[in-house]
Amino acid sequence: RELRAPPFSLSPDALQWLMRQPFPGNVRELENLLHRAAVLAEGSRLEIHDFMEPSINFATSAQAETPPNAAFALDGKLDALQRQEIEQALSAQRWNRSAAARQLGLTPRALRYRLSKLGIA
Repeated sequence: RELRAPPFSLSPDALQWLMRQPFPGNVRELENLLHRAAVLAEGSRLEIHDFMEPSINFATSAQAETPPNAAFALDGKLDALQRQEIEQALSAQRWNRSAAARQLGLTPRALRYRLSKLGIA
């Protein structure tokens, strides 16, 4: 006999949080996140805190916890830094992509990928 998990629902806050997270073409990443949250949830309604990585923290309770989207904030900062460096190289090379790729130490293909990823024309 197959065991079935009870149906789960998402709180409006959890749904909004999930919609703001980058899952670029990776449905399995979203599926795994939902599955893990469902396993760790205390009830049948998933809240934002159900999506946070459990951690063992021996620090005092007075210390602030890591914000739920700290990892995604870091990704955004890294993307912004990459964007700035690429745009500076392109500007310095008069938008010659091959020359900008050489300046950045990238292959032209790697630069095209990053341009596409960052939404730079």
